[in-house]
Amino acid sequence: MIVLDLDGTLMNTRNEISTRTQNALAELQKRGGKVVLASGRPVTGVVPLADLLGLPRYGSYILAFNGSRIVNCGTKKCIYERNLKPETIHALYRQAHRLGFTVLTYDDTKIYSTPDPSDYANYEVNANHMPLTILEDFERAVTFPVPKCLIIGEADPLAALETELRLKYHGILTINRSFPFFLEVNPKDVNKGSSLSRLLNGLDMNPEQVICCGDGENDIPMIEMAGLGVAMENAAGNVKNAADFITTSNDEDGIAYVIEKFML
Repeated sequence: MIVLDLDGTLMNTRNEISTRTQNALAELQKRGGKVVLASGRPVTGVVPLADLLGLPRYGSYILAFNGSRIVNCGTKKCIYERNLKPETIHALYRQAHRLGFTVLTYDDTKIYSTPDPSDYANYEVNANHMPLTILEDFERAVTFPVPKCLIIGEADPLAALETELRLKYHGILTINRSFPFFLEVNPKDVNKGSSLSRLLNGLDMNPEQVICCGDGENDIPMIEMAGLGVAMENAAGNVKNAADFITTSNDEDGIAYVIEKFML
């Protein structure tokens, strides 16, 4: 099994999957290998890529929202989910909005935003091809459980907020960075590593049978648990430190290189 982050890993800087990488993944699946797409993106934003790579045909999986959802690509069914309570979202909103940050959350078809969204919100909208709905009264509107809260802002101020939230919600929420401008908040003990472990248990597989590849802080839990943890050349320094192997960058077919070297 190979487990792949999307942005900065499987996708190049043009938000494309190269032909070489597509061919390597196709050959791996023909030989019986499994492919898991593990992303902070919502399910809706991952499904088109899973379809492009033929995952439904081979019964592979999606770990969406950093692991808050696990979906069987073959059956299209969600086999695991965890959510944040509305009151948790409201508390995060009050602290972040007071400091001028944008807060996003999700349902199955839409992305919801606080008023006056940051320009960085367009990155999330465009990457997932989902409509953005502005909520003038965020607390009143968000009364449903959601898988993830995304706080958006400039890197340095967001880093200060990350420190505050980690202290306040230690042992209560999972908080990490996927991009310098994205702070991801998930339910307690939900991350790409813990959800992958749950999936492996259900498939009667062990971590030694798995290669995990990523470039961001939210990829570290799965990189550390894998039999072979791989960081992209374009990865952050702490991701490289956690990895067993550093491949070429996402613009140099780094994932194809890993598959060809270790799996084919």
